[in-house]
Amino acid sequence: DIVTLSLVYYSLTQSKEHESESQIILERAQRRAKKMAGSQLRKALAAERRKGSSKSNTDNMMDVNEVTTQLQSLYGPDIHILHETNDIIILSKPAGMVLYHSKKTSAGKITASRKKKSRAANNASGSKGGAKQVDISLVDALLDVPNCGLSTVNPTARGIVHRLDRGTSGTIVLAKTDEIHLKLVALFFLRRVKKTYLALVPGCDGSDEEESDIKKQLLTMGSTGVIDAPVNGRPARSTYKVVGEYHGSESQSSSVLPEALLLEMQTFTGRKHQVRVHCAAGLGRPIFLDPKYSSSSKKSTEDKKTKQKEKRKKTKKQHQSNGERSIPNLPKLISDQLEGMNLFGDEERFFLHATSLSIPELGISVDAPLPSWWIDDVRETQLN
Repeated sequence: DIVTLSLVYYSLTQSKEHESESQIILERAQRRAKKMAGSQLRKALAAERRKGSSKSNTDNMMDVNEVTTQLQSLYGPDIHILHETNDIIILSKPAGMVLYHSKKTSAGKITASRKKKSRAANNASGSKGGAKQVDISLVDALLDVPNCGLSTVNPTARGIVHRLDRGTSGTIVLAKTDEIHLKLVALFFLRRVKKTYLALVPGCDGSDEEESDIKKQLLTMGSTGVIDAPVNGRPARSTYKVVGEYHGSESQSSSVLPEALLLEMQTFTGRKHQVRVHCAAGLGRPIFLDPKYSSSSKKSTEDKKTKQKEKRKKTKKQHQSNGERSIPNLPKLISDQLEGMNLFGDEERFFLHATSLSIPELGISVDAPLPSWWIDDVRETQLN
């Protein structure tokens, strides 16, 4: 598989003596990608490789300011290019944007009319990034930019070397060449990439009162801890630190529990939904607006799905009748801030942000600004 090939390639590239062997592994990864791709995709991959081989180093660089302006006009103010080299691009992804579409359909296709519609939605929503966008993936958005080539060894997800959920915003690394793609996959697998997240969670947990008292004592301003709890049956470890607490206007006293806490989280294993699971199950404080882990219901998965579908239908009818969107299960501090904003659906954005990423071996360290729609109190804390 791609991880095995990446580890072998990375190991071989550590010595100049094995340059020919590393090239053999690279070619094997490219042949694998060709085999996985369909006939139409094969042509696109072959064209990209020919184009890449004929490019000089300067041809492989973009005008960052120009491309950022272009992307923001289409996909809102929360998409930023944070770092670019000849073979890597690091962006801050907006919440609601999927990394790639596993199945290519006309719904995610970039057309002139969809670009026009997306620009109009952005202009109508102003600077807070609340407009409902056309469902374009990050990969497709970048491939639509002139001079932005992405690696081809993962044909269904060009350039993608790690995950970030649709509803999560923040730092994401993409590979522009096949060589760096294999190297990055190896570095992520070997845990040589440091990732930090910010999560906004309730000030008190939703468990029984006795257990809640213990957790309330642990989660005070500046407190830290380690969460060792399995995710999907596999070992997972995260650390947390409370970096902000927020009281409503009527509860400023330090003796009153805050309505919300800002957690800084670091992951030491790369499990799917790890931060979301550890906040909800490990700390008893699910991330605000998280549709999958915020429910305290113990019903079966099927019951939950049915309930969510019914809720979405009911909410949609309410929006159509009164022209506004309700924000359920949020403290007044947050709901007041978000009231009147044209949010994506509950499943498309929540208060989890990949705030920083560093790859010491490559000398890379970047920070992503908080999304424009996060509450002002949190943004002010981060600025301070």
